[in-house]
Amino acid sequence: MRRRQPDPARAQAGFSIVEMIAMIAVTATVIGAGIATYVGTLRSWQGTAGLAHIQREASLAMDVVTRSIREASSVIVAGDGDSLNVYYETAGGESLGAVYYRGGCSLLDANGDVVVPNVSSVGFTSDGRTVNIDITLVDDRGTPDNTSDDQMTLMSSSVSCRN
Repeated sequence: MRRRQPDPARAQAGFSIVEMIAMIAVTATVIGAGIATYVGTLRSWQGTAGLAHIQREASLAMDVVTRSIREASSVIVAGDGDSLNVYYETAGGESLGAVYYRGGCSLLDANGDVVVPNVSSVGFTSDGRTVNIDITLVDDRGTPDNTSDDQMTLMSSSVSCRN
């Protein structure tokens, strides 16, 4: 029996053009899916980080305001509910101890110092000793034409004067 010798042209054969195109298409699809997953995860993480940031700021503002109200002898909601005067008992009677109001896009204190930035609304209601506080913060991620990445949080509390 005679053995066939391999054809040298076939031994040197590589991939056909159709196989190369198919391989490139599959590779591009896998890479595209990986990039889309990465970008989606990054956007989700940034949105969550932005929300956590404004929630921390809202919590800090609420803590500052509620502490001063708890130590007060009385409070007066001034204006249309967007400012609050906090009075403390002193030896000579009551004196104004703290003021909180919305100025621009911030919650400010009596000195005009920013308690918390990015405030879209603030509301105070009171019966003289108990104060209901609503503070809404927003975080525009720098893209005014795209609101899908904006974050907003509303922090509410009810606080009574202890003194």
